[in-house]
Amino acid sequence: MPEITYPNQPGTDDSWDLCVLGGEFLPGAIRVRVKLGNELDVQKPKGAKGATIRDEGANPSEVSIQCQISEQAEMDQLARCMPFLRTSKKNRDPLVIEHPHPNMWGIDKVIISEIESEDPDPVEGMTVTISCKEWFPAPSEVKQTTSKTAEQKAKDEAAAWAPFVDKELGPGSGGSVSDNTIPEIVITPS
Repeated sequence: MPEITYPNQPGTDDSWDLCVLGGEFLPGAIRVRVKLGNELDVQKPKGAKGATIRDEGANPSEVSIQCQISEQAEMDQLARCMPFLRTSKKNRDPLVIEHPHPNMWGIDKVIISEIESEDPDPVEGMTVTISCKEWFPAPSEVKQTTSKTAEQKAKDEAAAWAPFVDKELGPGSGGSVSDNTIPEIVITPS
């Protein structure tokens, strides 16, 4: 479990004020929000009181990074980040995020879903909000087993026994049960 320090305490670092995304420091004063959620299947029978809830597992968490940019050096840093923030590449690689807030929830890789920015304000500067979704690796393919029908199982079993069945004297060949008996062996003393 990562060590969690409360922000802006005497003797602690300012890691809550910094965010590294894809190996680059994001510019400005940083504020990160995390939204965690689960997929719940709620089923309420018509006319009945109450409902049943089935937990379908965790949804990808949402991470929102707000950068408050107030000086030219921060705008220059934003310009350096733009190539990986806004890419037209399909099937992008996830970006490693380094910030105490998402990291304490176990979120370490994200995919950018949206970027919102507004014109700079003379007093407050410019706000850039980067919306991300937690990245999960693709699930491995589950091999589906095909169940055999009773008819197919019977055919397979018959094929397995075929080498051991005497075809001339087998059932339906016109032979009798006496044809399938072992001859009596008589031992005479000498």
